[in-house]
Amino acid sequence: RCETRLVMRMEPQESLSATSRARERQLIDAMASLLPVPRVVWVDAEGRWFPEPTLIYTFATGVTKPRVADGRISGVGGKFDARLRAALGAQFIEHLARIHTFDPGAADFSAFDIPAVGSTDSALWQLNRARRIWEEDRGEEIPLMEVAATWLKRNLPTLDRVSVLHGDYRSGNFLFDEESARITAWLDWERGYLGDRHRDLAWITLPLFGNYAEDGKTLLVSGLVPVDEFYERYQAASGLRIDPVRLRYYRILNGYQLVASTLGTAYRVARLGRSHQDVLLTWIEGVVYQLANELKNQILETC
Repeated sequence: RCETRLVMRMEPQESLSATSRARERQLIDAMASLLPVPRVVWVDAEGRWFPEPTLIYTFATGVTKPRVADGRISGVGGKFDARLRAALGAQFIEHLARIHTFDPGAADFSAFDIPAVGSTDSALWQLNRARRIWEEDRGEEIPLMEVAATWLKRNLPTLDRVSVLHGDYRSGNFLFDEESARITAWLDWERGYLGDRHRDLAWITLPLFGNYAEDGKTLLVSGLVPVDEFYERYQAASGLRIDPVRLRYYRILNGYQLVASTLGTAYRVARLGRSHQDVLLTWIEGVVYQLANELKNQILETC
């Protein structure tokens, strides 16, 4: 007899982001040889055996934030001391480089759509997804969203390389051992897909997911590495160039998606009582207008 600790990830009736357990499983399996990830033992992709689609994998040890915390309820935008910044920051960048340089042809990604290099498919598919969310879920009209959608449609970038994207790569989504300063597991792969690495890079460097260093001016990516240093070290580790035009595009797309998800999906799901996270989803409404203002400013900078 033996005992194995497992984690069950089951979708609520409705969530902030509808995702696929089958795709999540394929991503975790593909990354198993590259990164510390849990081992998937079972998936109920269609909700045949559980009330909702479910994935079961092995339990991973570690914490999402230092035990001596600053009152934050999650690891998002966590604050780390100098020792943890140095050690975790190096792993944070190296692991991202491994993800983005992984050959998608070396794994089973049959549950995914794969965009063509040289096409605008990667950007267009993600834009269409966000636009559909806004059209179906919004509770009010916001002219800014129409302006943003039009700009995004007119400026679709072409894809130079198909990469695996984590989709939500940041502090709070990795576990680490405080004593050894070692990342023990990368979690929450449900938003991952195959496409343009710049989408990940733009998401990772959102100020929302970081904090400022002691000088009050230097933005630390996920509380770990200054932004400019992050870009430089990422390019050195991956051998991949960062295109500022593509990066700007995906910053605007990310802003559009965040507004659509919060003023659209979060509002609808909480109003209908379709999630156990209704308090969190309604709390998000309070910060979304800051995101909308940032989206406006980013578009104005392109004029």
